[in-house]
Amino acid sequence: LRALFGIAMGGEWGLGSSLAMESIPPSARGTVSGILQCGYPAGYLLAAVVYGLLYGQKIGDFTVGWRAMFLLSFAPALIVLFIRSHVPESPAFVEARQHVKPGLLETLQKHWGIALYAV
Repeated sequence: LRALFGIAMGGEWGLGSSLAMESIPPSARGTVSGILQCGYPAGYLLAAVVYGLLYGQKIGDFTVGWRAMFLLSFAPALIVLFIRSHVPESPAFVEARQHVKPGLLETLQKHWGIALYAV
């Protein structure tokens, strides 16, 4: 499960942050980038608050333990799926798709020095 989380989080982080950066005015990108970087600490704080409020509490005959806390952690993932399915592509991405891009061989011939250095 941790490996799946790492793959999903890595993919979502890259896509979400690039979508955010492409969708906002250039003058606000520094501030928004800083807010995005605060996501992990804010998530840890929120998890600690939820733990402090719910862990060990009795709801009827059920005591909230680590399993319930683990299942509760799926809620943000479901929210992300909902958001990603309803957010349109950024204007920069739509515009870039309209341009014809050169093929691999043409690019390697044009930039053979950089390609050789990279290899």
